[in-house]
Amino acid sequence: MRRTLTDGWRQGLATGIGIALADGIYAAIAVFGLHGASVILASHARMLDVGGGIALLYLGWRFMVTPVSDEPITALRSTNPGLALSSAVLLTLSNPATIIIFFAISAGLTPPSGLNRTDAALVVGGVTLGSVMWWALLVATVTKFRTGVSVVARRRIGQIAGGLFIVFGLIALWHGLF
Repeated sequence: MRRTLTDGWRQGLATGIGIALADGIYAAIAVFGLHGASVILASHARMLDVGGGIALLYLGWRFMVTPVSDEPITALRSTNPGLALSSAVLLTLSNPATIIIFFAISAGLTPPSGLNRTDAALVVGGVTLGSVMWWALLVATVTKFRTGVSVVARRRIGQIAGGLFIVFGLIALWHGLF
């Protein structure tokens, strides 16, 4: 939401697609039963928690200290959608809780005989497409109302988002270190 508000719909959508791609990767690992990949991820979970926690702390700090421009929200800075997409993929992949959630959902929904390759591919495609559609809807909604969001409201959104990122970063660090 913040990227959509500050950088426009292209950056917001690129961020959402990045998150959806990471969700698709984890869905593929879960439904195709890529045991080796899950073992590698699990064996590096602490490192991923620490790295993800540090990234979240940095993003939270940036959200809290970056001044909100008094310029009209229609005068947006030009940023690279590829960078927004790749940072969203990496940040989402650095959260081992995501793969645990996908394994839990997959275990609960998969029949005892397992899924054939076609059904598994449809599940992965459905997860990815559903996530992209959710983000597209969210970005479209935020874009529609963003010109009515005041500087004070944008500042508050940044502070709240930054605070939440810091809390989640501290939780990830705690989990990774202890």
